[in-house]
Amino acid sequence: MSPLALLSIGAELLASSPRLRQGATFAAYGIAGCILLGVVWYSGRQSCRLEAKMAGLKTQLAQKAHDLKVQASVSAWMKDRKDAAEQANAELQGKVDEYADALKKRPAAANSCALTDDDVRRLRSIR
Repeated sequence: MSPLALLSIGAELLASSPRLRQGATFAAYGIAGCILLGVVWYSGRQSCRLEAKMAGLKTQLAQKAHDLKVQASVSAWMKDRKDAAEQANAELQGKVDEYADALKKRPAAANSCALTDDDVRRLRSIR
């Protein structure tokens, strides 16, 4: 029930009572009405404050959930990039190992450079 409805019901009860015409009783009812009004006002204020706090917490929760979702997608993307880089590294290491094996099988020249033009082209192709 709204505070205005409670106040109107209270006002009707106070107005319909025959004792209200007496001064002391009227003052007591007035004080009781003011106290009731204060309690209703305070509870409404607290309710609004709690609703505002709840809305703020819901916003923070939504932001954290969004941050978590973004972090998970970035993590998955970085894992894919890492796997691709490791695969490319393994392929290049395989080419280097093949070339090293080919050089080991070739007879060494006594006083000349052991690399040929094919070796230079092969080294340039390893990228």
